[in-house]
Amino acid sequence: MRGSLRKRCQCRDPEGRQVKGCRKSHGSWSFTIDAGYDAATGNRKQVSRSGFRTRDQASEAMTMELAALDTGRWTSDRGLSLGAWLEQWLADFAQRGRSPKTLALYRAHVVNFWVPRLGQVRLKDLRRDHVERALAELGQRQTSGRPPGNSGSYVEQRSPTTIDGYRRTLRAALATARRRDLISVNPAEGRMDAIPDDQGDDELRVWEPSETARFLEHVASDRLSVLYELAAYGGLRRAELCGLRWSDVDEDGPAWRSGRPLSS
Repeated sequence: MRGSLRKRCQCRDPEGRQVKGCRKSHGSWSFTIDAGYDAATGNRKQVSRSGFRTRDQASEAMTMELAALDTGRWTSDRGLSLGAWLEQWLADFAQRGRSPKTLALYRAHVVNFWVPRLGQVRLKDLRRDHVERALAELGQRQTSGRPPGNSGSYVEQRSPTTIDGYRRTLRAALATARRRDLISVNPAEGRMDAIPDDQGDDELRVWEPSETARFLEHVASDRLSVLYELAAYGGLRRAELCGLRWSDVDEDGPAWRSGRPLSS
């Protein structure tokens, strides 16, 4: 059996044993499924969920879990709340030797905003609506009566860019959780209705090959056309392009095959 249902109630028989198959309306239902084997320990994994009011609700939830297993979409949050995961994520981030300034920004967002508002929510229960409502609260005009200052501790109205920065911090943390199979969907991805429209494009959009070709054809007569071509096919940043010297060009390299000297 890949899954089983069980009713939990306080009914006991004359010998004090729990009554099996109790038909009264009280109590709650739970299910247990076989989730395969743990890759690290080799031990069999069994997952249980409880708190369902009826047998049908428990059965429906169990069917969904089994379907996720069959399609490879099943995840386990290991009982972690969002707050617990964010603390673990920050600790891992620090151990990897990332930028101290970035770590400080992430920690400020986590400690001052995300944990107080959503820290108690289980990872598996976190939804896009939770994130939207939190960001909407963040975007409200402050009415505490304190004068705005430049210390960073108080602003009257946060900009869309600032609000989106909080979302990006959560998105980064949940992206790691998704890679570790703790969640199947990242609810902090994509454009948020709670952030004003002037936030700009949410994600970087990269040209398709056909679009790149049309652009290069359009600028073919420009004196910087070779620079544009190098940017398109070499992947150099703007600062790297501007700092490029003739001594950096390897005329005997594999890329020197166009038959067209750069001086053209």
